[in-house]
Amino acid sequence: MSALAVVAMMSLLMSGVCLLATSHADREQREADYSMAMQIAEAGINYEINYYAVNNTAHLSSAPYTGSVAGESGTFTVYSNSTNPTLISSSGTVGGIVRTVQVTVSGSSIFNGNYAVFGTTSVTLNSNTITGTVGSNVTVAGSPSSSSSSTCKVKSSCSDNYDTCTNICNKQFANGWSTLSSSTCVNNQCSHTMCLISSWQPYWNCLQPCTSVWSGSKSTCTDNQVNALPSGIVVLLPGDTNTSSSTHFTGDYYYSTCQLKNCTVYCDSNCNASASPSCPACSPGPCRIWCGGSDNTDDQLCTSFNCTSSQTSCQPRCFYDKPHTCTITQSSCTGGIYAVHCGKSGTTTHSSVVCSGCKNTQGTVIGDDVTLSSNTSGVAAANISHPTDPTSAAGFGYAGSWTEMLAPGAGKVFADGSNN
Repeated sequence: MSALAVVAMMSLLMSGVCLLATSHADREQREADYSMAMQIAEAGINYEINYYAVNNTAHLSSAPYTGSVAGESGTFTVYSNSTNPTLISSSGTVGGIVRTVQVTVSGSSIFNGNYAVFGTTSVTLNSNTITGTVGSNVTVAGSPSSSSSSTCKVKSSCSDNYDTCTNICNKQFANGWSTLSSSTCVNNQCSHTMCLISSWQPYWNCLQPCTSVWSGSKSTCTDNQVNALPSGIVVLLPGDTNTSSSTHFTGDYYYSTCQLKNCTVYCDSNCNASASPSCPACSPGPCRIWCGGSDNTDDQLCTSFNCTSSQTSCQPRCFYDKPHTCTITQSSCTGGIYAVHCGKSGTTTHSSVVCSGCKNTQGTVIGDDVTLSSNTSGVAAANISHPTDPTSAAGFGYAGSWTEMLAPGAGKVFADGSNN
């Protein structure tokens, strides 16, 4: 009887020890999975940042990416939104435990001043005076003038991945070019395009909508239309760009044909025009001209863009996506020209930019093929970055807070009913 009693006691004791050991082992495994789930989630963040840097695009919530880390158990699911700064959400799953991390990251503007001139396939120089860097993924033909040799760097075979205008437009607007070219958006931009009644008065006292001038083809902008105005001067109002909406906002102007040779355009980046009762409300910011469409014509921005703001971030931008040539002959202009149609791959018809007679230009000229004529001078790199600018892959990284999000309905993590 004594022996049986001792055996029973020892059995109970051993059962307790085994139960305790099992409980600790289970808890240890849960803690290991809990820790690993966080590391897998952060690996997803790093994957998305690297993916954007290489591809200049992100995985959206409608089509998240699921991946894993070689040699480790568990998977991550990651996606981003399309704004800048970008919010990346990544969930790591290990052993049934899910941990979600959100991190804010930001990309630098494509007009960040890294280059004064860049051609994804070619740049042709004709002894131009340039301050800044000239680069191309392929060739740079010609050379800057001797007077600019100490302030100009020339680089070829750069392998920089500038995104196409189509991809940029798709990220900026709900339906890309279809959003910009819709009748609703074109009508809206006409109502926000102002003209001077007379040039001898302060322009903010005598503005009126130019809707009547664009009563015909509203997606074209030509000398004939502008010269029909009382003073031959167009005022483009700025405005915040809401990338999450399908509606068109002031500050963005779409044209299938843009042929301006002798007229003047004011970009009212300071919103002085808001002093006029006929002007709609707007916020300070750059005016962006989007030129696309399938018409078989070259285009011309042969006019002076006069900006009422001294802030470089509010200077105008032009995005040219037609497989044709855009000629620029402003006597003086500060801003950004972006004409990338084929991009780094160079597999489609190129967009070409020809700067002819541009003087005292400060900003960035980026295109598939860029040519500077011999009488173009003063092309200077300037950082004209603005929060509404499209981002480049270069410089894409952390820009905000790191937050762990507890998944709703996920239950308790540990056996004791706790989550931490």
